[in-house]
Amino acid sequence: MFLLTIAVCLADTTSSRSSIKNTAESLDELVSAEKKRKMIIHENGHQREIRIKPLDPTIFAPKISSILEIDEDIITSAIRQKKVKVSDLVFAQILSNTAGDSLHENLEKRSYSSWLQELERVGANLEQVQKTFDDLYVEVSFVAMDARMQQRLATTQRGR
Repeated sequence: MFLLTIAVCLADTTSSRSSIKNTAESLDELVSAEKKRKMIIHENGHQREIRIKPLDPTIFAPKISSILEIDEDIITSAIRQKKVKVSDLVFAQILSNTAGDSLHENLEKRSYSSWLQELERVGANLEQVQKTFDDLYVEVSFVAMDARMQQRLATTQRGR
């Protein structure tokens, strides 16, 4: 019975680590300004493909700042200079809060597995880490949708 409990705990931790990694990667991709995206539009029964220009990633800084409680200038600077990814900011902030360090001590570019190892080492709650990433992803998605709608409205109004 004891071995079964250990196996279940290890499987749950692996699942959590994988889920956190996937959400972190998705967040980084959403905020990244490097790729044009393709989108399929359905209008009046017809389908067409359009290419979407990347958004300026600094538009996400105010929302990220409010959720992570990090100075907006730090986030904007990190995003512009591409020194670290948004997920690095999230991991560093959680590590700082858990270990009692400053953000600057922990802010560096690392692999997802390296971040997760360090968080586990200091006793961070992986469920809370996942929740932070989930919440941030949802909020950043709304910022992106709003920005796209504003672009679309501006394009539509210029065409009139």
